[in-house]
Amino acid sequence: MKRIKRIIATCSVFLAASLSLISCDSKANDEINELKNKISKMQSEIEEKKEALEESNGKFYEQKKEIIKLKIENEKLLNDNLKKKDAEKLEYDYFKQYYQHYLEQNSNLKTKLRHQTSIIAVLKDGMNSESIDFMPLYNVDGNSMVKYVSSYCVMSKELELEEKLQELAHNLSLYIFEGLPISVKEIKNEGNKKIAYIDLKEKHEKIGNHYPIPSWASNKFQGTSGGEATITRLVSAFLQPDYEGEWIDGVKFLYEGKDVCFQHVQGLEETIYREVEDRKEVSILEYFPTEKIKRKYTGGFENGGYTEVIKDRFENKILVEHSDTAIKSGIVYEIGEDYVRRIYASGEGYDENKNYFKEEPNSNYTVLKGPVKLGQSWENNYSLSIITGIDKGMYTRIGYVNALEVTTIFKGGVVRDYYVKGIGFIKEEYDAAENDMYMLYASELEEYELLEKKDDN
Repeated sequence: MKRIKRIIATCSVFLAASLSLISCDSKANDEINELKNKISKMQSEIEEKKEALEESNGKFYEQKKEIIKLKIENEKLLNDNLKKKDAEKLEYDYFKQYYQHYLEQNSNLKTKLRHQTSIIAVLKDGMNSESIDFMPLYNVDGNSMVKYVSSYCVMSKELELEEKLQELAHNLSLYIFEGLPISVKEIKNEGNKKIAYIDLKEKHEKIGNHYPIPSWASNKFQGTSGGEATITRLVSAFLQPDYEGEWIDGVKFLYEGKDVCFQHVQGLEETIYREVEDRKEVSILEYFPTEKIKRKYTGGFENGGYTEVIKDRFENKILVEHSDTAIKSGIVYEIGEDYVRRIYASGEGYDENKNYFKEEPNSNYTVLKGPVKLGQSWENNYSLSIITGIDKGMYTRIGYVNALEVTTIFKGGVVRDYYVKGIGFIKEEYDAAENDMYMLYASELEEYELLEKKDDN
């Protein structure tokens, strides 16, 4: 009986366990189903997010392509801007350089005005050009290092040699070396040669280890180009290689009474001897070509510009057609062996069919007259013209040229005309004295064209 009870009890336990397991399996299935639903839902969400991600990736790649395109365009714009800036810098450097030349020319112009005033004063004292010496003072172009005549020292031929040197020293100090003292100590005879001793002194007292600028030691003797320019200015002025009268044979420079000992002016401590330049004889006619040429200028009537064309030649005469904004006229020049003279001007009106060579002369104005040398002069009614520069280096609208400078002095002011071999007249500067003030007017060649040479036959 007891055994039966134990079997029943055991069966009851197994039955309870089985029922419990059945209940657990049902619950687990419910949880599994619920989990499956969650997984399914998450998979749906993942698919949606995947599609959204793919869409986002597509937009991202499109934006990336757009960014790359914009980057390329920006780089191109940057390069273009850099090129533009480089071009603008080049243009700026050019105009800066041109402006520097303008400032130099303006400074030289003021110097010339002072000298021309002295010329007029000398002439008013009753001296003619035959009794005057024109001593050039030289300067050096800062870029090309080309020597050119910057101004003139005007003095009487009657002065003693040492007096002429003193006058040169004074003008050289005043107009070229910013007032730095230059004195002629003496002229010595050394081996049958006249040697001038020139002492260069400082303008200011030394402050610490340096002299204030301007100074020989602090700036005029410094730098390779600066030292070379200083030597050229000093030596050319005192040796006067083109002067034909009595002159010194050499020059010895001193600095504060002692030999010049500076690195960039080596050679200035030695005695420098004069070598008269063997200048090839040049005909004045080389500066006034008679072949057909067309030249266009700035200036003229109301600054509208004008044109000159060599139209024809007959015997020793040439016909020039002059045209500006107001009129057209014909001008006839007579060409001599050593002169150019204007002998006829038609005034307002020009007739292509008219033979102007047969017209009676109504003018007698000498434009140029040889020989080509500094100080060569000629007179017209109420004016005096002087060759004041030969191979004068200058910047113009047609480029850098070496020109013949002719200065004409008259009651109303001063005119400087410039001529270039093979081209002719290239520039005019007119300083008019009005109400005790100088007014500058100018015209300049801006382009020219060599025309077909006409057969004289």
